[in-house]
Amino acid sequence: MKKKKASCIIIFVLCALAGFAVYLKFSIKMPEVFLGEECKNMEIEMACKIAEDIQNVISSSKKGIYKIDNFLFFFDKEEIDNEDRVFYIKVTADWTMVREPENDPVIKGMYQVYNEIQNEKEKQEAKDIINGFLVEIQSEYMLIETLTYEVIAVVSGSGNEGYKLYYPLVRDQEETLIPLNEYFTVEDSNAKMELGKNTILEIMELK
Repeated sequence: MKKKKASCIIIFVLCALAGFAVYLKFSIKMPEVFLGEECKNMEIEMACKIAEDIQNVISSSKKGIYKIDNFLFFFDKEEIDNEDRVFYIKVTADWTMVREPENDPVIKGMYQVYNEIQNEKEKQEAKDIINGFLVEIQSEYMLIETLTYEVIAVVSGSGNEGYKLYYPLVRDQEETLIPLNEYFTVEDSNAKMELGKNTILEIMELK
């Protein structure tokens, strides 16, 4: 399949008009954008803007947890839905867990339970459980994993009305479009800490 490649660095002057200049301010590496031959109605300026928004949503949702770089966007195909244009985009990036395992809120929740235990035998049991979880998380720490997601961009009319980004969630062979910023959400630390507490209590049968 033939495809057009556009480095957003090369065409920075054009993309800056669409707000892409924010990358220079924050020293974020600009992504590469590829347009498949089926995406004949996608202009490269619009593609860069969409790529910027997708990258910002994903990166901001994992800030402090993962370093996500080497983004690559491939606009695979295009469909027409009434007056909307629907673009299917494959998003590939390198994910590196940079948060130290001890700072995982699940682990912190477990340590809260550990610190409240008075019985020495149970305290040692709790410590062993926590260490087991730490070993598992440690195996992923600073490990680079290349992940690919599909994102759907729905461009309204001529594009002047804007566009919306979705993640196609598949459950029980049924696809549901979830707004991208609702799929990639900021971690709820309090909820994760509660999960840690409940997990260690259930394992120790202290509830």
